[in-house]
Amino acid sequence: MHEVPISEAIEMTSGNLKYQYFIAIILGLCNFVYSSYVLGFPFMLSQDKNGPNATNSLELFDDRENIKHLITKAFFLGIPFGALVLSLLSDKYGRKKVFEITIRCYCLFTFMICITLTHRMLIVFSFLLGFLFQNGICSVFIMMIEILPIDSRVKMTCFVVGCWGLGLIYNSLLYFFGISWRVNLLFITVLLVVIIKMLEYAYESPRILFINSGNKQAHNVLNEICIYNEQGEFTNQIFKSSAFVEGYCYYGLFKRNLIKTTFLCVLFWLSTILLYSELAFINVTIFSDIHYNGITIGIIEIGSMALLSIFGNKIQRKQLFFYSLITTRIGIILTAQFSYFTPESLGIVLPFLVTKLGLWSELYLMLLVTGELFPTYYRSTGYGFCTIIGSIGFLAHNWLVDYTKIFNISSTIITVILSCLSFVSVYFIHETGKSKLKDFTESENYSIKESIPFNLI
Repeated sequence: MHEVPISEAIEMTSGNLKYQYFIAIILGLCNFVYSSYVLGFPFMLSQDKNGPNATNSLELFDDRENIKHLITKAFFLGIPFGALVLSLLSDKYGRKKVFEITIRCYCLFTFMICITLTHRMLIVFSFLLGFLFQNGICSVFIMMIEILPIDSRVKMTCFVVGCWGLGLIYNSLLYFFGISWRVNLLFITVLLVVIIKMLEYAYESPRILFINSGNKQAHNVLNEICIYNEQGEFTNQIFKSSAFVEGYCYYGLFKRNLIKTTFLCVLFWLSTILLYSELAFINVTIFSDIHYNGITIGIIEIGSMALLSIFGNKIQRKQLFFYSLITTRIGIILTAQFSYFTPESLGIVLPFLVTKLGLWSELYLMLLVTGELFPTYYRSTGYGFCTIIGSIGFLAHNWLVDYTKIFNISSTIITVILSCLSFVSVYFIHETGKSKLKDFTESENYSIKESIPFNLI
């Protein structure tokens, strides 16, 4: 029996990755559920007065048209507030515990929307679902990062994120065949109940246990995972320094050892979210039928994850980032140049395909690398802070569009500025695809001034 770092313990207990695949299935179902609601807004609140949508059920026509915008805005307004609270709780009380509470509440609020009879209830519960949304999405990456060896992260997280595209395809088919929005929400509720039952067989993250509860509980979980993965019992001890770790507050993100990471992540999140929103300048329609649009975009998103899962471990993270950034910018330029083409023509479909392929890869890498850059005791808090800034950018993009029109600023200039910010931030971040790099250990004492080598956490 000998002592090993927590990262090496994760490697040793991975075995056939049977447990990790089980968690990936749970989180994949979660992603499908989130996208089924969020990406279902255009269908649920569509203009069709004869369709099986909420617009028709709640009579949101004519002078009540603004209520539909309030429902959507309420959801996105809830995201930064949820990020502010739930991120801290996840670092303090554990991933599984907070995630399980999030899923249970999400299930309850989804069911309440399913039976709602007034638009006021729909607005309130949309805000509450938005409040829970960030923890659900970021927990997907946090939980996978903290139980997976580095070489397996890209493949498994690509599978989980690919389920998001399935949600968009599902929504498109649902409303194409005229199935009621209430039936959709009822189905989502049932899926959430299944996820809650599956979570009963999941363990708390050994990394957060290692930080918050000490070696014994982390060792017990690693032993259970080791047996689950058919590796026998885990007989080694986990090495832990006696250094004091101060976490659970946003102030810690701006201390000397993390301020650079925080600044670069925030810069990239803000520029990427604004660029994603900036596509509103172009206002592209691929197909005249909204259902075909949804199916096409969903297939593109799944395709981009399939490509990343193949090449993700063959290329370093920063290289992948740069390839995605370049692909997205080329696609945006071509889409803007050819936007005069009619829908369903190759002149608009192909450039938009390139843009979406690059941008979806970019968003995925943004989420993955953020989790790899922050140490365990600030991982969720780091995600939360980046989400708050990103949400502000998303909510402010309408103002950006308005100001460009008022001051007659070309959207190309905005794109160039945002692109420069993205390239600069990616250039200066650490490479996280290596098994070792210089950074800060989980148990680093803030009084020391030098960063020390460690196996990536």
